[in-house]
Amino acid sequence: MKEMVLSKGFFEKKRNTIELLAALIVISILLKIFIPKFYSLSNITNILEQVSTVGILAVGISFVLVGGGMDISLSANLCCSAVVGSLVMRSTGNIALGVGLMFVTALAFGLLNGVSVAYFNMVPFIVSLSSMVVANGLGVLLCQSKSVYGLPESYLNALTISVLGIPLTIYALAIMVVLYWFILNKSSLGRRIFATGSNENTAVICGVNARLVKMSTYLFSAFSAGLVAVFLTARLGCASMQMASDSTNMDVMCSAILGGVSIYGGKGNIWGAFIGACIIVIFSNLVNLAGINYYPSLMIKGVVIILITYLDTRRAR
Repeated sequence: MKEMVLSKGFFEKKRNTIELLAALIVISILLKIFIPKFYSLSNITNILEQVSTVGILAVGISFVLVGGGMDISLSANLCCSAVVGSLVMRSTGNIALGVGLMFVTALAFGLLNGVSVAYFNMVPFIVSLSSMVVANGLGVLLCQSKSVYGLPESYLNALTISVLGIPLTIYALAIMVVLYWFILNKSSLGRRIFATGSNENTAVICGVNARLVKMSTYLFSAFSAGLVAVFLTARLGCASMQMASDSTNMDVMCSAILGGVSIYGGKGNIWGAFIGACIIVIFSNLVNLAGINYYPSLMIKGVVIILITYLDTRRAR
């Protein structure tokens, strides 16, 4: 009897993730039957590379959302970080310095967001919107609206290799998912993040340093932007302020919410965010295979986001 209760409790706790995984399996089977070209080698490789980008950002932003915050500056952050690091890398030839500056720049924007929200009690949406504008302006100013080419071949070659036929970025995604899941679900910091996102005042009464916890969530999110900047720059062979599309933020947010991360804070699942990213990328790929133009596809994604947000609101009630 006790085992049955425990099993039921486990299923209820993981219900959203299990349902998403089942949906992903069903979608994969249907695609195999009705759209055989979906499983072509080139298309699968393209999907894996897109999943790595959206997935890493989705697990990163999950920390911010669970902690009760909001961050719409990730795409601008990663583009600006890539530009800064690439310019230094091109001029000095020092790969370690360039990669390091990508992370430092990304974390600087994360720190700006975190301090503004946590210590100055500013509205998260406005803060991240302002940060996005600053990052876009700084990036364009530095690169003069041009792509930064001429990066060291050793850097490009090292990060674009495949191991056992799988792109290196997928291994980076796997490590990020496991590491972020452990921090959020198995560490004392993770428990504090959930507590802060659920009810900040109660968390403070219980002895949680809510300001420090909330600020840390933006650093976790910013680190994911820096990591994507490193790998995406190598994959494209250059850096620019257009390397992340206009819909990147939508895809990332949609992936997290679809995966069970609540925009109201205090609830989230890293594995769900990862599976959500897979579903969103597959959906985007199907839109492209169907020959739907870019702007109509944005309209479709916008409707999908409204529906997913509505479902999240229903879950919160």
